[in-house]
Amino acid sequence: LVVFNVSKQEILRAAGNMEFTNAEVLQDTTSVLRGSTTNPVIAILVETRGSSNSVKLNSFVLSLNGTTKPVAKNIENIKLFYTGNDPVFNATSQVNITQATAQEGDFKVDLNKPLVPGKNYFWLTADVKAGAVPNAKIDAELKSLTVASTNMLPLISAPAGAKNIRNNTAYY
Repeated sequence: LVVFNVSKQEILRAAGNMEFTNAEVLQDTTSVLRGSTTNPVIAILVETRGSSNSVKLNSFVLSLNGTTKPVAKNIENIKLFYTGNDPVFNATSQVNITQATAQEGDFKVDLNKPLVPGKNYFWLTADVKAGAVPNAKIDAELKSLTVASTNMLPLISAPAGAKNIRNNTAYY
């Protein structure tokens, strides 16, 4: 018979301070219609371990690389949402200011968001303009992120694939 005597302090020490472990991008390739809004383009998975002293996600550096150019002709209103540990997108918790004009090149999104233990899901969305070009592509990538004031690179920044803009013009 072996008996272990574990104190509360040892349990807390075992759980440890929260730390960043991984970030990767998940690609959404479902087609979208012209004029549709709040379409998830990519999911950003940020993983942590430990449960005490939550770390903050300070910012993302993103790009719309892979989107048919000119980007501003097809999409607008770039937004970022957070669903915590839930891997299913919902548009209830926007975590940044809407960027009305889609731009080519890199752009920074400041967050200062405390992370929860385990998996944290962020969703970059875009509104498709009513006059968007049919069969144009919408894509994005995560260039880097800053966690607890430290610059990090994602494990996967731009997986293969993109969203396709469908021609939803009614024919009579």
